[in-house]
Amino acid sequence: MSVFKKEWRRWGALGVLAAVFLLMPLACGRDKEPPVVTITAPADGGTVSGYVSITVEATDDDSVASVSFIIDDSLAGTLYQPPWEYEWNTLELEEGSTHTIKATALDPSDNEGESDPVTVTVMQPSKPPNTPGAPEGPPAGFVGDALTFRATTTDPDGDSISYQFDWGDETKSDWTDYVTSGEEMEVQKAFDSEGTYTVKVRAKDTYEVTSALSPGLTVVISPVSSTGSIQVNSVPTGAEIWLDGTNTGKTTNALLDKIAPGERTLSLRKEGYADYQATVTVVAEQTAEVNATLERIGEVIWQYETGGEIYSSPAIGSDGTVYVGSSDSKLYAFTPQGDWYWEYGTGLAVKSSPAVGSDGKIYFGSDDTYLHILHPEGVRYREYKTEGYISSSPALGSDGTIYVGCGDDNLWALTSEGKFKWKYITGGDVASSPAIGEDGTIYVGSDDSCLYAINPDRTLKWSYKTGAKVQSSPAIGSDGTVYFGSQDGYVYALDPADGNPKWSHKTGGKVNSSPAIGEDGTIYIGSDDDSLYALNPNDGNVKWSYGTAGFVRSAPAVGADGTIYFGSVDGYIYALRADGTLKWRYETGDAVSSSPAIGADGTIYCGSMDHSLYALSSDSPGLASSPWPKFCHDSQNTGRAGP
Repeated sequence: MSVFKKEWRRWGALGVLAAVFLLMPLACGRDKEPPVVTITAPADGGTVSGYVSITVEATDDDSVASVSFIIDDSLAGTLYQPPWEYEWNTLELEEGSTHTIKATALDPSDNEGESDPVTVTVMQPSKPPNTPGAPEGPPAGFVGDALTFRATTTDPDGDSISYQFDWGDETKSDWTDYVTSGEEMEVQKAFDSEGTYTVKVRAKDTYEVTSALSPGLTVVISPVSSTGSIQVNSVPTGAEIWLDGTNTGKTTNALLDKIAPGERTLSLRKEGYADYQATVTVVAEQTAEVNATLERIGEVIWQYETGGEIYSSPAIGSDGTVYVGSSDSKLYAFTPQGDWYWEYGTGLAVKSSPAVGSDGKIYFGSDDTYLHILHPEGVRYREYKTEGYISSSPALGSDGTIYVGCGDDNLWALTSEGKFKWKYITGGDVASSPAIGEDGTIYVGSDDSCLYAINPDRTLKWSYKTGAKVQSSPAIGSDGTVYFGSQDGYVYALDPADGNPKWSHKTGGKVNSSPAIGEDGTIYIGSDDDSLYALNPNDGNVKWSYGTAGFVRSAPAVGADGTIYFGSVDGYIYALRADGTLKWRYETGDAVSSSPAIGADGTIYCGSMDHSLYALSSDSPGLASSPWPKFCHDSQNTGRAGP
């Protein structure tokens, strides 16, 4: 054997041994240190209520793979990425009960760390705010840009509400100042890095009781590069500029910069003008230009002054003829162009709104106690004397039966020929206008505080007692739900089968207004607290409210474009967008309690206490095709659900 081979064997063996010894510390030094886990909220010994965010701080010399939340020795949930926050619903737990919270964390080597336990006591000083919907805000933006996000919800106890946004980047906003239940809150956020973020929000009341976290809004943040611009001009200037459904905070004429390339939706809004909308293609490093001429709306097309105040709500015949009653004891007919067609005199004020039958006959009541039936030419066909004044508006059944409320406490049913069929006595005057369901059930309110459901054969189906007079006329939803208001300040939703309440919403004043229903099911109704409300049909929560300077007793009418039209005792006729913002308003000479009608061409017809009937321009393409878009259901005021 050569010397070289001998040396190799000797040092080669030693080398292998050396390598083994060198690697042994690495193997023996495998990570055995567990994560350090601390519960930072809630505090040990504290009280909890509503939806509680259990917040954990977990650190490890390598990394934290997961955090588990243990409540009363039971696993509540496990998270696999920060933030380490678990939402705990305490609402179903017994008042005064004590609970122990622990958290454990694992690192990649399966070392487990455990927190010290935290003991809390459940105390519910109030009901939590309703869970907010997903925040509203831009779906995209750029790094460093201040983006505006909005949230709103209501509190079942009417408490004021504060909001906190979770930005989805492991940071949160501070709790906002408290605002009134249902009032919208805006918060700005600038993201520091590009990425896709899920923005959520929660609410708390003045008792610190917290709601659940809302659904998320996805926001894509891009780096500031390769952007384009839009120069936005309008005649007249001063229009709000909205981009992709978000108010930019700028008005025309203005330059919008730092806009991501692609197709963007641009909208312009200015009070008294039709909304302008366009699709703009944004190209990197280029400026697109938009030049808009805005269309004036909400102006008088024609006006006719009668001899008395107008409480009556107009009806529109199939040929466009407009019918309306006046306190000067007359019913008037006008052509769509505003030409006087005819007038018919009764013995006393006509506050009842006319209804137009399929054959063109006009049905209406008067304070003279008569139900009047006229030919389309304004000639008397029949009249029927009841036992009290009639301010209720007739509803027309599919079989021709006429239903009308009366100041003699009765709901009257007459044949299409104006002959007595039956009457149903309630415990008070019936100023409410009846509504007829698709199954023929007649719903009507009474001053005895009840809403009645009466079968076509006069038998009582059910009745529901509120806390005060019911002069509101019901609206009927697509599923048959009956919506109406009461002078006790509530808006009610009742099950049509048995009259059991689905929900009720308390406003700040008497509810004499009648509801209308939008195409998405939203319930619109006014209140003597000077506001118009938009309510969620499922739970009665406020989507938004709009304040005027007087009682809102006019029933809203919803246009095919979603615009809501109504009057106020402050003397204005209002047009609001579906999001509750003002589109236009027109000032009449006195209070407006009449409910608007919408012509096929979008003309808005509405009466005023200044004795005049107004025809105003709008950009709505007719009446909405919703289950109950206006007072008495349709342009003919039939008060009957269905097509």
